[in-house]
Amino acid sequence: MPASLWSTRVTDGPHREQLKAKPGGSGLIKSVIVSESAYNNTPFTPLLFSMSRIGRHTFLRFVLVGASATALHYAVMAGLIYAAQINPSNASATGYLLSTFYNYCANAYYTFEGGHNHARSLPRFLATAAVGLGINQIVLLGLISLSIPVIIAQFVATAAVLLWNYFINAIWAFARRDSL
Repeated sequence: MPASLWSTRVTDGPHREQLKAKPGGSGLIKSVIVSESAYNNTPFTPLLFSMSRIGRHTFLRFVLVGASATALHYAVMAGLIYAAQINPSNASATGYLLSTFYNYCANAYYTFEGGHNHARSLPRFLATAAVGLGINQIVLLGLISLSIPVIIAQFVATAAVLLWNYFINAIWAFARRDSL
């Protein structure tokens, strides 16, 4: 198969396979694609397909920005807990809020490559972050109440917020066009 040609075949169920010749003729690259029609009747359709709409490259940038924002969040949280003797919930909320401002700037200009109407994207980002803070607090306090160590509880809360923030920011706050 020439390197520039794709071959697509429908398989049983809601999937199709795409085959593409590797450059240099060294074999085939195979990918299985879930058909959008398989999920048309679910409330999660925008979330399931946002990864293909915005791409893995954007997700990688989001994760890198998020990792640096998380480092800032954790540093502030640890400093407030251990140096200032502030309770974990307040310390985490303060770190989250400080990292939110950094996160907006980095995501607006690096992850989603600027060009956004800040009058539209900033309020949406802040609304997304506010819900993310709520998710963070619920998960953190819920796990602490189950005697889970604070740092482990915060890691779990961060993972939950990462998923929420990525999908909502990608399909709504920083969308190139209104999709919701």
